[in-house]
Amino acid sequence: MKAINIYKNRRVKKGCEIFETLVGKKIFGKSIIVEKILSNGAISPEGFWYDQNHDEFVMVLSGSARIAFCKKKAITLKAGDYLLIPKHARHRV
Repeated sequence: MKAINIYKNRRVKKGCEIFETLVGKKIFGKSIIVEKILSNGAISPEGFWYDQNHDEFVMVLSGSARIAFCKKKAITLKAGDYLLIPKHARHRV
């Protein structure tokens, strides 16, 4: 068993992201994935919308993130904020 620090920094180039899977398990027959995403100003490609087959829980640990929704008002998250995005809620970062 080894402790890992969520705030362990890695350098991320401007406009890029690093994805790190922290947990990937099946619980009660459902897949659960916990990812750490380090972003340095990355944005979704123009005209691209995420449309996922699963709910997504997003929590900002530091900095901020703006999530735009198709035909709905954008939400800005700051450190400590979290949001549950339902499956098929079209969104972009």
